[in-house]
Amino acid sequence: MENFNLTYSQTKYLLENMDRSDIGQFIEKVNDQPDFIESMGSVEDVAELIAIYVGGCASGAYMPAVTYFTAKKTFIEFEDVLCDYVDGYGLSLDLDKGDCFSTFCVKVCSAAVESWVHSFSDVIELLKQTDY
Repeated sequence: MENFNLTYSQTKYLLENMDRSDIGQFIEKVNDQPDFIESMGSVEDVAELIAIYVGGCASGAYMPAVTYFTAKKTFIEFEDVLCDYVDGYGLSLDLDKGDCFSTFCVKVCSAAVESWVHSFSDVIELLKQTDY
């Protein structure tokens, strides 16, 4: 992935409201996105990060996770990692009655992406205060 870029105003606002080491950790983690996200398509910018945080993948904020073919392919390739990300997210890893495997894969991939995004909730809440 290319570097995740912050605008001048976003950077300035974070520097005024956060410890520099916390900002550095955020930048490091967001630039080193999990392999399952990289395989579906990297989260590119603050607006996309906030959209996922606010509305979830199903809102259209991150379409790869809700596209059956992509989610199924990603689930098959990264099943263990995805399950680790959704552990504790409140998602049952059992197939719900009436769900097909593709629907299940979408549910798991979406939850994993949302879990990763929510790990930055403190930073995202600050970034929501800027012109993103």
